[in-house]
Amino acid sequence: MRKDYEVTLPLPPPLNRQYRGAHGGGRLILSEESAAWKQAVSLYLNVVGGEPTTDRMAVSLTFYRPQRSGDIDGRIKITLDILQGHAYVNDSQVDELVVHNRVDRNDPRVEIRATRLPASHA
Repeated sequence: MRKDYEVTLPLPPPLNRQYRGAHGGGRLILSEESAAWKQAVSLYLNVVGGEPTTDRMAVSLTFYRPQRSGDIDGRIKITLDILQGHAYVNDSQVDELVVHNRVDRNDPRVEIRATRLPASHA
């Protein structure tokens, strides 16, 4: 069983484009852009494979955005959520999270490394 789970994914949409209001109910639903991202990434992760662990995890996310504008934190949740069932069973297992913000106009993406923490860490 591998210790680290590493994958590079397309850059997820920013938070202000992840949800839209439902008509008449005041609730939010996933936007078409976010649904398409989640579907494409899920298919890719199924091909890449990986056995989800129940261990406690440390996750490093390096976001390469086309420009350094807006908040970085809005992309974190959707990224951690998509790793459920691939790197770990549930993102509540993430005890350590490091986020890097970089610029790459030609290849926006998120590079992910999820590492099992030693049992002594629990």
